[in-house]
This record gives sequence, structure tokens and C-alpha cells, in this order.
Amino acid sequence: MNEEQRLRQLAAIARLESAPPVDVAASVMARLCRRAAEAVPSVRPLAWVAGLSAALAVPLTVAAMYVLQHWTDPLLGVLLEPPLGLS
Repeated sequence: MNEEQRLRQLAAIARLESAPPVDVAASVMARLCRRAAEAVPSVRPLAWVAGLSAALAVPLTVAAMYVLQHWTDPLLGVLLEPPLGLS
């Protein structure tokens, strides 16, 4: 019997065997749940940054609107200034 026939015979014997039952779903799910619970990021630093950004954006927007209004309408600036340059 040559090597190829021997391999075919071993393959036929191996096909007759059944695979052992393996159930790893419970351990895998437990590990995934544990990892998900440990990896929950905190949103608190991002909330602080967003709040500070919003608090800074409101006055800057008001100032920008004021400057834009005076740059686009020079006559309004002249009318709103005190007379004779008494500012």
C-alpha cells in the first residue's frame, strides 16, 4: 500500500468519527459582558468641554454680530457714536 492510499484510508476513518461537542458560548458571552462593563467610557470630560465651549461661544457670537453690523453699515456706527468724538 502506497502513501496516497494510506492517507485516503485514514481520511475515510476520520470522516466516520464525530466531532466532540464543544459549547463555549457561555464563557465567551461572560467575557464579552465583563469587557464591555470595564470599557464604558466616561462622558463627563466631554460634557465639561462642551459646556465651556458653549459658554464661550455665546459672548463671542454676540460680539461678532456687533462687529459685523458696524463693519457692514458704517453710517450706523457714525450715528451711534457720541457727537464730537467724546467717547
